[in-house]
Amino acid sequence: MSEPSARARRIVADLVDSLPALLAQPLDAMLVELDDHYARRVLQAGLGASRDAWIESRRRLAEGRALFAATFFEGLKREALALMDPRAPQPTVAPAAPAQRRLSLVDADVLDEEGRLGAIGARHEHRASLPLLLLGQRFGVLLGRPPQDAAVLPVGPQAFGRALAGAARRAGLSLEARIALYTVYDMGFMRRFPEFAETMDASVDRAGVLPGLAFVPLRPRDVPGHAGRGVATPAGSDTARSAADAEATRIVNEAVARLRESGRVPEALASERRETIAAMTRYLLRHGQGSSEWKACVDTARSVLEAAARKEPPPPEARGWIEGALRSVGYGNEDARRLAEGLTSMQSATATASQARGAATRSAREQRCRERLAALSIGTQLGFSSRDGMVRTRLRYFYPEPGLLLLATEDGQEALFEIDAVARQMAEGQAWVIRSRPVEADAPAAPGDAASPVAPGADDGRPSAGRSAGA
Repeated sequence: MSEPSARARRIVADLVDSLPALLAQPLDAMLVELDDHYARRVLQAGLGASRDAWIESRRRLAEGRALFAATFFEGLKREALALMDPRAPQPTVAPAAPAQRRLSLVDADVLDEEGRLGAIGARHEHRASLPLLLLGQRFGVLLGRPPQDAAVLPVGPQAFGRALAGAARRAGLSLEARIALYTVYDMGFMRRFPEFAETMDASVDRAGVLPGLAFVPLRPRDVPGHAGRGVATPAGSDTARSAADAEATRIVNEAVARLRESGRVPEALASERRETIAAMTRYLLRHGQGSSEWKACVDTARSVLEAAARKEPPPPEARGWIEGALRSVGYGNEDARRLAEGLTSMQSATATASQARGAATRSAREQRCRERLAALSIGTQLGFSSRDGMVRTRLRYFYPEPGLLLLATEDGQEALFEIDAVARQMAEGQAWVIRSRPVEADAPAAPGDAASPVAPGADDGRPSAGRSAGA
């Protein structure tokens, strides 16, 4: 692997140098929110060692505010320097524990911390998949390498998490205080990170790296003239990669643009459309033009478009193929199903009808359950029926725009669930609120989040006979 050129080093250095101006204000706002969270924990802890620990964390944060920001940006600069060095090892997200060795408490703490950061980074990558994909393409060309995965980008969510952890340790924050920091960061940056990624991608674009590359509906004349001559170009060259990028972009965008014109993908689903474009383009680029997977993708798109032109539902196998393709590029079963349905379901052409579709299909009981879930406090315990009894979870956060609940199990595992799916389970008596007010809130309330009052004793356990909890 060759050394990056002086131009490449300058572009990356300029990008990293622009980060303080871009991130200083949101980073400072995050630290203010963290101080408020520590103050609440001091009040909740009462007297004893736990209270002293939170007081100490608050003191260290106050004393190290300036150092924290400086260390965070230094960490991102080190990420950039490491990426520029072809001899440097690739950064890791959450290393596995060494085999055949009993884990100590310290090992378990480290793995838990890294696991949380990895999960947060994955969620932020998911939200900003399109600009990160573009940025990865540009970094690949800039460094003379294949397209770079979001996990190794020096300005990607995983790099942010590593820099954040380094700054927190430098400030002397305890493990519990660092975990609280990561929760505040997750909630504060979840919505902001796509904008950050778009700004950083635009910066590299302006520097002349794959200028104009964008996943928007493309006309044939926009595709570089060498796109139909990719077969005659050496596979590893920048020209071949650009040709494949352009052709994959054209195919996916043309299909989605025609679906949008037919009313199959209304503007209300713009975020899902962008996400699907990025995912399916990754799929095409992974397998390459001329592969059987590429042909299957084109054939599937054609079958969906032909059905849309006839105002008929697409073949059942089309949705299954799209789901499988999305899973192969890292999507979970539920997300793959959701995005595939967004392309293959018969939907109204108007945004208003699309937005009302979910509410129209809910029963009155399901609608009440959904409203109840949306008003719960952070930290509320929810129970789910399973073959082995009851599974307890705790509400970590509610994302109103995509309608997702972030739930944590008793062993600390986190997962995102569609609020409509949980509402249906509640309406059917398969899920219920165990405790409306958390015993010990493990995350600050979301901005603007307020718990609706609940009658005492109404939700202190399983639903009574003949009554469905949450209804």
